[in-house]
Amino acid sequence: GSKPAGDLSETQILQIKELLINSLMTLESDLLANKFEAYTPWATRYGVEMNNINEALNFLPFHEGMHLGYIMALKRLL
Repeated sequence: GSKPAGDLSETQILQIKELLINSLMTLESDLLANKFEAYTPWATRYGVEMNNINEALNFLPFHEGMHLGYIMALKRLL
């Protein structure tokens, strides 16, 4: 259910960009407001433990890299 259905318009691209930027701004605001003090620890399916928000944030580049790897592999199939 997450495959692209067609090309995006410039308006749609700008909307996505705005959502991404706003998400980062909200995260920064929430971090400064200590909204993650009651962080519930959990482990990823890769066995990486997230004991606090900083560990979770440090995991994000790896997680996004996984998405990028799958996207690149799919593009090679086309």
